This record gives sequence, C-alpha cells and structure tokens, in this order.
Amino acid sequence: MTRQNIGLFFLLISVIFTLSKDTNFKLNNSYEDIISYLTDNHKIISNKEEENLTYLEIPKIKFIKALNPHNQNVDLDLWVAKESIFPDSKNSNVIIAGHSGNGNNAYFHNLYKLSFHDLVKLYYKDKIYSYQIFKISTQAKTGTLDILKTNKNIITLITCTKNDDFSQTIYYGELKSVKNM
Repeated sequence: MTRQNIGLFFLLISVIFTLSKDTNFKLNNSYEDIISYLTDNHKIISNKEEENLTYLEIPKIKFIKALNPHNQNVDLDLWVAKESIFPDSKNSNVIIAGHSGNGNNAYFHNLYKLSFHDLVKLYYKDKIYSYQIFKISTQAKTGTLDILKTNKNIITLITCTKNDDFSQTIYYGELKSVKNM
C-alpha cells in the first residue's frame, strides 16, 4: 500500500464530521437518534462498529462529534491522548485536544465560549457520562502540558487560546452523572 493510500485509508477511518452548524439537528440523550441522524444525513459511513463509537457532545456550542481513540494526529481529527483513562475506570481522565481557528479541522473553534458549570457529555460503551466544567486554565505552548492530577473522574479538553498564538486553554470537567443509553 502506498503512502498516499495509507493516508487516504486513515482519513476514511477517522470520518470527520461536525454538526455545529446544522440547525435541523436537535441534541438529546438518545444515542439511536444520533446514529440515525448521522447515517440518514450522510454524516457517517455505515459500518458494523457504529454501536461502539464514542461521541463528544458540548450542548452550549451545539457540537457533537465521533471520537477515534486511535487517532494520534490532531491535524486529522480530534486527538484522544493515549494517556487517557476512560470513564468506566476509577480516577478517569479522558484527554481530548483539537484545533481552534478557521480551518476544516478546527473542531474546537467555539470552545472559548465555555464557562464554569457548562455541560460536556461523552457517549461511551452504552452510557452517557455528563461532566460539568469546573476549571479553565491557560498554559504557554511549549510542546508539553501540565495536566491537572486529581482523584476525581474528569474530562480534559485542550485547544489553542483564542487570539493568542502562544498559549493553550485547558477546560476541565468533573463527572456529575452517568446514564444508560
């Protein structure tokens, strides 16, 4: 397989979609409705693993996107850090980074609108994990980040700081509830 074909293959596997600008989509807690909507509107490629997809939802900014936990390139998709501990484990921390700005891969371009107590949801293994933003911090872009260490179950969202080429903003959400889908 050529390098170009490998790139295309990974691009297809990490199907990129976002509903942030789709005014006909109503966010709710039904995983089946999300899958049905995405499939019916050609936002996702049908495959046998649809029921195992993990989704990130941020209701305040009308954002919902499938996550590819195997993606290690933030230039292709949202990046799920390999150090992430998913919420079905104790002291979990799901770490997700994404570009902001204006490009096609700027999935977190509206993340700056989040504030304390805003809701972030993770659809994972037939459950909906709801997090509430409890801390927002900024760090210089140095190639490494100092991620909060806590005994809470959290989600960490990382993106470039709006209108600042030299820093990153980190949003931390604490797990508040878990519901079955």
